[in-house]
Amino acid sequence: MNSAKVTTKAKEIISKVVRDSSRLRYLAYLGRFEKWRKGRTESFPVFENRYKLYDYLNGSIIGEEPISYLEFGVSKGESLKYWTEINSDPDSRFWGFDTFSGLPEKWEVFTTTIEKESFSMNGNPPDIPDTRNTFVKGLFQESLPGFLETFENKGRLVLHNDADLYTSTMYVLCQTHHLLKPGSIVMFDEFTSVLHEFRAWEDYCASYMREYVVLGATKGPYDYYSQVAVEMK
Repeated sequence: MNSAKVTTKAKEIISKVVRDSSRLRYLAYLGRFEKWRKGRTESFPVFENRYKLYDYLNGSIIGEEPISYLEFGVSKGESLKYWTEINSDPDSRFWGFDTFSGLPEKWEVFTTTIEKESFSMNGNPPDIPDTRNTFVKGLFQESLPGFLETFENKGRLVLHNDADLYTSTMYVLCQTHHLLKPGSIVMFDEFTSVLHEFRAWEDYCASYMREYVVLGATKGPYDYYSQVAVEMK
């Protein structure tokens, strides 16, 4: 039996013995995440929570420049509202994308499974009394293509990924690829969800051959690089 047949037979046997396990996949990607973390050569600040990271990005990176802020996965709107408060430039614009009906599918993490429709706002967007803000309601796959047909980026683009899921995050990154010019800022709220936001980012960068520098991250008592911000090159 030649080596090709042996390899094929081994694959057949393994596929019947080893069950598909999200936990095994998580452990494999956790190693990839640690390799990513240790492999970053640029220096960047690490903050104790997301709000201090936002303050740093707005104050030290963006400065006086107006922004076009797109947040994917709004839920209660805490991050979106905070950004409208810290960036008061009248030319800045904010958009929040969400179904407001919860997760469209299960979100599997290492210790548990968060069920479909978790984080539901019963279809109601949060109250953010800022006339610069607009909500775009619906699944990203349904709402984003039409939005992008007429969207004009004015100022620095800030893309905030808080959709939790691989499928949602990957779709957003691919659809907005043409907008992610050098200098654009991309943020992740659950970056250490390694089978989802981290995997989507790795796959996007590999597929589109994108390079970036890390601007900042969080490392508080209850998270570990959960929030990460990068700048496109």
